[in-house]
Amino acid sequence: MEIAIDLMAVAHRCDEVWLLSGSRDLERLLEVLRARGLKVGVMSTDGMVPRELRNAADRFVDLATLRPQLEKAEALQQPVFSRT
Repeated sequence: MEIAIDLMAVAHRCDEVWLLSGSRDLERLLEVLRARGLKVGVMSTDGMVPRELRNAADRFVDLATLRPQLEKAEALQQPVFSRT
């Protein structure tokens, strides 16, 4: 509920919003945001997001497809210890 209230409060200042969720309860929120002219994206795992939520969004990104990039970025941020 709080995320819906927060998004509605800032919707007038945004062109695009991304939701990291798989909750079907947010489908109506996405419909309202899109009706207000916002582009709406959803990030979740493919098997965890209902078809209705995916259909309510303009874009869907399966988090599994981002895994290689995230792992690479994480590896680049690991501190390097020298043996001196």
